[in-house]
Amino acid sequence: MASSGDNILRNGEFMLVWGAGSLLWLARVLEWFVLALLVREFTDSSFLVALVSALYWLPMLPMSIFSGVITDRLERWRLLILAHVVTILVTVVLLMLIGGDQIQPWHIYVGVLVLGGSLTMDWTARGAFMFDLVGPRNVVRAMSMQSVGFAAGSLIGPVVSGYLLELAGFKGPYLFLLGVYILALVLMLVVRSRSRGVATSSESPWQGALAGVRYGLGNRLLLGAVSCMLITNFMGTSAFALYPIIGRDFLGVGPGLTGLLLSVQGIGSLIGAISLAIIGWFAYMGRVFVLACASWMAALVGFALSPWYPMSLVLMLIVGVCLGAYFALQISLVLLAAEPEMRGRALGLAGMTLGITPLGTFMIGGVANALGTPTAMAINGGAGLLLFIPIVLLTPLARRTLTRGDRSTAVAIAGDS
Repeated sequence: MASSGDNILRNGEFMLVWGAGSLLWLARVLEWFVLALLVREFTDSSFLVALVSALYWLPMLPMSIFSGVITDRLERWRLLILAHVVTILVTVVLLMLIGGDQIQPWHIYVGVLVLGGSLTMDWTARGAFMFDLVGPRNVVRAMSMQSVGFAAGSLIGPVVSGYLLELAGFKGPYLFLLGVYILALVLMLVVRSRSRGVATSSESPWQGALAGVRYGLGNRLLLGAVSCMLITNFMGTSAFALYPIIGRDFLGVGPGLTGLLLSVQGIGSLIGAISLAIIGWFAYMGRVFVLACASWMAALVGFALSPWYPMSLVLMLIVGVCLGAYFALQISLVLLAAEPEMRGRALGLAGMTLGITPLGTFMIGGVANALGTPTAMAINGGAGLLLFIPIVLLTPLARRTLTRGDRSTAVAIAGDS
């Protein structure tokens, strides 16, 4: 099924799946923004507003490994269609509640939890399906393009939702995002390729999940990649919620310049992702991955301690570039490190590290209340840098050279398993 050439732009099936995923992410970003503002209409609690994002990612922590078991056994295209349909149904229900002025915060929280469940299934099935479509030779370029789609959605989503809110209230952006969700589903329905996991179904879901955990602990390259993701999501991604506070309270700038900080991060993310999409395959991607994660943590410390807005702007650009490279390489490394029958569960382990982000957000929020926002952010970045040291020393992630080939690269690198 994988394309033998390097130009994945000519792989029509991949482009359809990539387009659907990019539209899905655009709508999700828009939905987070709108639902957070909607909760703000009911309460002045920043915690309850932040709970919208936390609940969206939280299902990935317990569910990802089981989603990986399913991905390793069933047809991945059908799982993606199911995730799209569930997302659309939840959005229709929320739109009806908004249109009828019946929406309550608990409706939003329940809806976000279900949406998070559909995201969990989409995460594992889409990554495995895209790998099947492009093969190991082009996986870095494919995941870099996915990162470009995510970065573009993160930039466009809040702007579109803001204008639609001004024009038509909460119903306007919800009608728009429902249309985007439906368009993404249509693109997936056009896809003709099918791929099915090769794992046996004789195991129970619990046995399959435990087998995935044991495999992750035994495969040292995979363990290194997932450990880096765990640290980066817990220490780095969790700090996103504090960026506006740094701009407003410690750099002394208004909403416009604070928003520019966040936009610059998005621009940097695009630069990082596009650069890797152009480069494609390179042998030391594990080393670059560790370097991107460590540079992200170092820039986070600098951003927390910076007293000057221009310096903070440059540091946020560096964070963005590292973020774009991180998103592109994390899935690539996980897929390349895993054997075919374990790819879904390997992605499930990676997804669990995303589910840890809300816990990191709560932790850094508590430290910020006790010691101040800059101190909390600097502690997070510094601790992240220290935690990368044993990963570099004890796993082959930064040392292993990946051999390019059409056959599964996992066969060539599994010697460290």
